[in-house]
Amino acid sequence: MTSDTGAAFAADERTPVEAPGASVTVVAGNSFLICTPEGDILPGGAQGYFAGDTRLVSALRLRVSGSTPRLLVDELDGQEVRSVSTVGDPTRPDLMVTRSTLLGDRLTVTVTLEGLTADPVDTVVELNVAADFADLFDVKRGERPRAGFVGAGPSNGALVLAYESQGFRRGLRVSCDRPCEVLRDGISVPLTVPGHGETTVRFELRPEAALDTPLAASGFGPVDPARWEASRPRLQAEPEELEDIWLRSCEDLGTLLLAEPGREDRPIVAAGSPWFMALFGRDSLITSWSALLLGPALCLGTLRALAERQGTRYVPGSAEEPGRILHELRAGEVVLRPDGWGAVYYGSVDATPLFVMTLTELWRWGGPSDELAALLPAAERAVAWILGDGDPDRDGLVEYGGTRPPGVAALANQAWKDSDDAVRHADGSIAEGPIAMVEVQGYCHAALLGLAELREAFGTGDPDPLRERAARLAEAIEERFWMDDEDCYAMALDGEKRPVRSVSTNPGHLLWTGTVRGERARRLAARLMAEDMFTGFGLRTLSATNPAYNPLSYHCGSVWPHDSAIVAAGMLRAGCVREGQAVARAVLDAARAFGGRPPELFGGFSSKRFSRPVPYPTSCSPQAWASASPLLLVRALLGLEPDVPHGRVVVDPHLPTGWEIDLRRIPVGTDRLDLHARGDTLVAAEAAGLAVVRPEGVDAARRG
Repeated sequence: MTSDTGAAFAADERTPVEAPGASVTVVAGNSFLICTPEGDILPGGAQGYFAGDTRLVSALRLRVSGSTPRLLVDELDGQEVRSVSTVGDPTRPDLMVTRSTLLGDRLTVTVTLEGLTADPVDTVVELNVAADFADLFDVKRGERPRAGFVGAGPSNGALVLAYESQGFRRGLRVSCDRPCEVLRDGISVPLTVPGHGETTVRFELRPEAALDTPLAASGFGPVDPARWEASRPRLQAEPEELEDIWLRSCEDLGTLLLAEPGREDRPIVAAGSPWFMALFGRDSLITSWSALLLGPALCLGTLRALAERQGTRYVPGSAEEPGRILHELRAGEVVLRPDGWGAVYYGSVDATPLFVMTLTELWRWGGPSDELAALLPAAERAVAWILGDGDPDRDGLVEYGGTRPPGVAALANQAWKDSDDAVRHADGSIAEGPIAMVEVQGYCHAALLGLAELREAFGTGDPDPLRERAARLAEAIEERFWMDDEDCYAMALDGEKRPVRSVSTNPGHLLWTGTVRGERARRLAARLMAEDMFTGFGLRTLSATNPAYNPLSYHCGSVWPHDSAIVAAGMLRAGCVREGQAVARAVLDAARAFGGRPPELFGGFSSKRFSRPVPYPTSCSPQAWASASPLLLVRALLGLEPDVPHGRVVVDPHLPTGWEIDLRRIPVGTDRLDLHARGDTLVAAEAAGLAVVRPEGVDAARRG
């Protein structure tokens, strides 16, 4: 998952605070709820009701007749937490309490009391509420809420809690649909429950940006899961476990979708639940690329949202630069107060080339021409950043780090391995910036070639200068990063332009971008399959021979499913079939061990030591690019590379022995593609308006 930055990003997301006791998590757009199975929120931990990156409720307790109901059964259904409890003598209770806690644009608590005896029961229902208005990032760090004014009291028949600090305001309005007494810490409702009858009371907890002003978070709301479900291709497979993983991945991605009002047909995908329900650059782009089997909507929504927020000026505090694609969009106090970086942080070195790569890939998949054309200016600006501000010393490589203005907060590392200690020399020491990551150069190579194709297709400019620049970049990667003695490319170049001679998964992404081919591609694939890198469940982020290796570190030895899936897809693209199949099977086996849901990351222990992958203690789940990784692997194993602008779909299946996949109604352009493959045999393929061809004679540069 992408680390947090600015004042907020000083947080180490590897150690989020755990809520005391059992908890459940519910997400709806940018809002989320972490509570007990009953629906209460326990104080003192990470539980709470969050909206606009602010914890609006830090404690919530339901009491009936002066006591906490005794839980009988609980259930989680979508955005609703339901529970059934009793009140009274445990052996002869007089009331049954059915409670629903529903998360939407507000939190709605519905309490139904059912009389279990013939006599009516006089009772009092109390909902106690506390709000600390802590910023999401402070909650994750386990820090005390920031100093600010918090007020609470009755207002027009409701309980209003308000917070203000340095111009930042948040509020919560708690109301009830029955006559009630409003207290400073909650609402009390007297009720009479008829014998063998029932009565219901409903509470609403409405977020407010300020008094009587509804909170709109960052403009993104949830997407109807039914809409997402209806358009999904259908997969049948052998082994059958692959079907379960496919379904779980599709369902999990559906829970991570957000959309701006009026754009429900063009959603974006948030990075992960619950702490990262926001628009990200790198995460959302890689996820939408990996999920193209499900259609173009995610790519279109993500590209459009990012293009509309593309950098236009120089702002050191937020790392904004003209043409740069954002890293993260937030709405909490930490980022919006005067010493924060603002709602948008741009400190990502790879989101910008990934934007152009994703746009080009969507064009190959037959995305709508009018929407693609509208995004071309943003792609041109992105490439201008790659060739300009992204390469401050003009050595032909995109890099990050080095000096920055005093007091400006920023990520120490701005590639996908973005924790402070992620970039290590072979002796285990931390590399000093500016840093030029090897995989970022591959992304830039693919972006230059991609924009050249788009210029040619849309007639918007001369493609030759971009191709010439891409060729020089590919040469520089070979000359400056290749380690002949290791059969691998260096992880990066440091601030003194020395190779960071560590063996890692980073250069495996060069296979995915098509930057590396031929003999060195084969040597690289073989090197990554050595025991110090391949665990049997995936690829370690860092070689086990490096002194900095730790199988339970965030980026220095753990396994990330999306990372391994990208490398596997690259291996298969480069013709390293045996290696690609092995890594793909390993990632899918790990997903099966986690109930069909690959987590953000897991421990880098060998399968020879443990029969199941070892969980990483604080891994996000579901997490977007992890959930999309099985979809990318299915596509890679099928060798599916649409080329709609040239009227064809390239299919080159390389399924493991005994595997069979039947995938129906794959959206490709305006067509639907059906594929059936067994092993390396294409059993059947049908697309009404496209030619289905094998790769012989197809320009490999068009295969991604």
